[in-house]
Amino acid sequence: KVMFLKNDHERGIMNGTLGLVVDFKNDPDEKGPYPLIQLMDKRKVLATPEIWSINNEKGTPMVSFEQVPLRLAWAITVHKSQGMTLEAAEIDLSKAFEPGQGYVALSRLKELDGLRLLGINRMAIEVDPLAYKADQRFQELSGEIDQIPEEDFSKNWESHIYASGGTTDEKELKKHNTKKEAKEKQISTHQVTIQYIEQGMSLKEISEERGMTYSTIQGHILTISDKYPDVDISAYRPESVLMDRINEVYKKAESKAKEDDYSGDGRLKSSIIFRALGDKIDYATIKLAYAFLDI
Repeated sequence: KVMFLKNDHERGIMNGTLGLVVDFKNDPDEKGPYPLIQLMDKRKVLATPEIWSINNEKGTPMVSFEQVPLRLAWAITVHKSQGMTLEAAEIDLSKAFEPGQGYVALSRLKELDGLRLLGINRMAIEVDPLAYKADQRFQELSGEIDQIPEEDFSKNWESHIYASGGTTDEKELKKHNTKKEAKEKQISTHQVTIQYIEQGMSLKEISEERGMTYSTIQGHILTISDKYPDVDISAYRPESVLMDRINEVYKKAESKAKEDDYSGDGRLKSSIIFRALGDKIDYATIKLAYAFLDI
């Protein structure tokens, strides 16, 4: 039983793909013989050598080695599994000793049917406090950036391109593009979401269709309610109990709010409400509720 150690997207092989050695054969160039691997989906692929290199600043290889990208796969540590994609795994988390180990191990699997959990302890499901705080801060910043008008972004995009070493000069761009494709009419990300709303899709369906997180689409609803008031978003209104709770906390927080507690759209920053609710309702849900509150 072996495991691939390198991605090969053309053949549908990922770092962590499992299989059995069933034979040894030469490759098309008559080099070999190399292991013939039967994958879990019954396909057979030849495991040929891959080259790993360490390059200098100019991109010139300084050292390299060639190896068939396989290792025995009867067991592997959680640490070594990071970055892998597994079809199936038997996992024992009863001796997990660091926060996040459970997440790393369980998230390697493509689907739940491939999991056999032998044991688990409290540490395995704990989240590192620093990681949790960082996540909350990122959500807070994400909420704030959603309130920045798109026209403000357009004022800064060119200077950002130059600062990043890019260019907007047409002549320079043509040098790097052998073909100039016809530009499609661009529409904003919120207008794309509106198209799916008008098709009657749920927030979950929209997030899956667009390849975006559920929370991002929730945030779109607030922006749409402000910029496109004619769009019917009533189907996405949170439950009354949740709305009443957020409205109650909002009114109470507003009575004590300072000027810098408000975001650019005139509403209290979602972080204020998030903390007032004891971190029990996420930022995205709070922003979704904002779209339906009279504030």
